[in-house]
Amino acid sequence: AALTALLSTSAFVQAASVVTNAPNQAFGTNMSFALVADDFTLVNAYDITSLRFWTLQLSAADYSGSVYWAIYSDATGPDAVVQSGTASPGATPTLTPTLLPNYVEYVFDIPVTFQLAAGTYWLALQNDFLGNDEPAEILWGSISVVGGDNSVYEDFQIVPSEGWTVDGINHAFAILGDRVLPPNPTPEPGSLALVAGGLIGLRL
Repeated sequence: AALTALLSTSAFVQAASVVTNAPNQAFGTNMSFALVADDFTLVNAYDITSLRFWTLQLSAADYSGSVYWAIYSDATGPDAVVQSGTASPGATPTLTPTLLPNYVEYVFDIPVTFQLAAGTYWLALQNDFLGNDEPAEILWGSISVVGGDNSVYEDFQIVPSEGWTVDGINHAFAILGDRVLPPNPTPEPGSLALVAGGLIGLRL
């Protein structure tokens, strides 16, 4: 058993918090008529298991029942799509009072399975399908930090699209997963001989 463990070269994972931007229940960006994107940076490789985000809504019916999501690579803004999909997560009210009159905060969790290497990426979200321009009022909630060019949106009410526009609002989301650690190194032949000799000595 000791020899088998020593010879193992497969990567293994270690539970870790990846990204957490807690909501401040104060504002947001409408993710019905626009694809909204916010950046994040990973300092290690991770197996991503869930995408979580918070919204502010006047009505539960503003959520279409599905969400388009995408992970973009970074080139001073969203570049190439790395991962994407459409999901139908449940909308769970947080019961946390908001700073916007008559708005209710909801939290969504999208289960995913993919790996991201260390680097900077963009999480993009839109209510319903890519290109949806319905007037529903579902805001991707904000966080306390504001300003800068770390969030953008693409407005599908403008045809043809003018591309990404700087938003200036930092959005509430969390990325959940497990840190990927490098594989155990393969021992040198001399080390294997020492281990084998030690095991034989133990049996004697």
